[in-house]
Amino acid sequence: MPASLRPEVKLPVREALGLDAGVLTQLLGVNPSTIYRWESAPKALVRAAPFQAALLAVLGELVKRGHGADLGARIASALQVGGSLRALYLVLQEFYSETRFANNQE
Repeated sequence: MPASLRPEVKLPVREALGLDAGVLTQLLGVNPSTIYRWESAPKALVRAAPFQAALLAVLGELVKRGHGADLGARIASALQVGGSLRALYLVLQEFYSETRFANNQE
């Protein structure tokens, strides 16, 4: 069942990470026309597979935590060197290592 993406987790996240649309299509496993459609309706809710919505939410949270082009460059590099799974691992490792650290600080 498709999930709805809030507008703020689409283009602003990609721009904050300095990712071009091609990198994001590889990471999410979507056609470039899908990214274009999502970004051409900036205020609209759009439908995505649950894993795509979850991954964009994680990326949005990392952007809120202050990650930017440095993380985007590492994602792009991981995609080139190791493919989508390596890039996904990098994103989740970053997210959960910070989450675990924050929980230990409480």
